[in-house]
Amino acid sequence: ALTNFQLTSDVSLFDQVIATFDDVEAAGLKVAVFGQDSDNAKCASATVTCIILTQPECVSCVFDGGALLVDLSVVMKADGTVGSKASFTYWAAPTIVSATMNTVGTAVN
Repeated sequence: ALTNFQLTSDVSLFDQVIATFDDVEAAGLKVAVFGQDSDNAKCASATVTCIILTQPECVSCVFDGGALLVDLSVVMKADGTVGSKASFTYWAAPTIVSATMNTVGTAVN
């Protein structure tokens, strides 16, 4: 939820906003509509803008302890000083460290 972030419905969100995860642009942007896309009560306020972001794929990420912390930035294209920054965590997919079969070979322990 962003406050004092004035968007117009006449122009595509992609033409008004730049959202980046570190230096990679968001894969998707959408204005969240309270009751449809979001149950966050803040999104019902006329002074608050809620945007749904789709993070870009993290193909060559190097995870530390299963996580990678990046800077998430959402700014207006017309004025890069209007926006917000936060941290975003990518989580590594779970991996199997070891597995053994039962004595009959019909199940994994």
